[in-house]
Amino acid sequence: MRFVDTNILLYRVSTDPLESGKQEVAAATLASRDLCLSVQVLQEFYV
Repeated sequence: MRFVDTNILLYRVSTDPLESGKQEVAAATLASRDLCLSVQVLQEFYV
């Protein structure tokens, strides 16, 4: 099981061309089936 931190979510939605590599890694990570998130991570992402 992998724990997803707020940074993974932020990199996934980033439109900064300098973060394109991080965006690809984040997308691949989020495509996995063995993920877990905390309510705190979701709150940080929302804010």
